[in-house]
Amino acid sequence: MFHITGRTLFTFSALLFVALLLWISSGYPPRARQVPDVIGWFTLICLIIQLVLDGAPQLTAKLGVFRSDQLYPVDKQVREARATEQAQGRLEVIAFSWLLFLLVGLVLLGFLVFIPIYILCYLRFQAAHSWLRATVYAGATWLFVYLLFVRLFEIRLYTGMILERFLDL
Repeated sequence: MFHITGRTLFTFSALLFVALLLWISSGYPPRARQVPDVIGWFTLICLIIQLVLDGAPQLTAKLGVFRSDQLYPVDKQVREARATEQAQGRLEVIAFSWLLFLLVGLVLLGFLVFIPIYILCYLRFQAAHSWLRATVYAGATWLFVYLLFVRLFEIRLYTGMILERFLDL
């Protein structure tokens, strides 16, 4: 039986949104459609997997797959933050700050330079992973982005204002 929760509805909504974007981009010329196709199809596959994981807890238990909230139990700081409205506002400011950090970093340093920096900082300081684990994940993410976008699809990723200006990239 399929179990419907708020999380499942959100995943389904995101799935419909990405499917709509893929449908819209199918009318683009082949070269302009490259990036939406790469990102969209990968995201669509991940959302389908997430929908199955969220909606079929018995199936995921049989397969031995755990949801992220089962793997990483809610820590004390998050439980306390949920207790008051003021603390909820604080969490929203933190989330917005991470998003702003991501956007400013991408604009200034570009994708290939800033993605591993962002992953490293987020995993170390927000998710409280060890330096080793955060570094390995940041390196793996950089390698994945580089091999997929730069080498395989030959897409020139944005290099950032600083690198464009000072290194003539």
